[in-house]
Amino acid sequence: MEAARSAGWSVPPSLAVSCAGRLVRRVGIGPAVVIGFAAFPVPLLLVPLADGPDALVLSLLFLAEFGSCVGAMIVDISLGSLQTALLPHALRARVNGAYRTLTHGVRPLGALAGGALGTAIGLRLTLWIATAGAVMRMVWVLPSPVPRIRELPDTPPEPAPGAPSASASASSSG
Repeated sequence: MEAARSAGWSVPPSLAVSCAGRLVRRVGIGPAVVIGFAAFPVPLLLVPLADGPDALVLSLLFLAEFGSCVGAMIVDISLGSLQTALLPHALRARVNGAYRTLTHGVRPLGALAGGALGTAIGLRLTLWIATAGAVMRMVWVLPSPVPRIRELPDTPPEPAPGAPSASASASSSG
């Protein structure tokens, strides 16, 4: 939902939760994460296609943004649920921080690279390269165990031996 909010508008949260919940019940949590990872960038392929009459351009841009926002919400909801269920409590904040640093921290670098590439080879070709690159991130998810996870576990796993426990984290912060 964060991507939709940063775009200046959003799909109503109740619609997003409803869509994500139905999808998870139908295909499982792992496949829902994969579908969300695909549904986020694939509609953006319409952006470099947006050319011609104003009505066509606006329609393509609307469909790209709407589809991308729905995909982002599916990822946010299903991946957040998966991380919460699979990560020991003491590690959740660290993993969330690392995830946000990786996903949000590279945006300025991508903006600089996109600006330089757009100047060098043109905006439309740069948009094709950027959207193709976003779709290619599926290469990292598909061979992972995530697509095979159907249900969330009832309880999170215990931390590995030597890993910080919830009580150790609480006592060291106080």
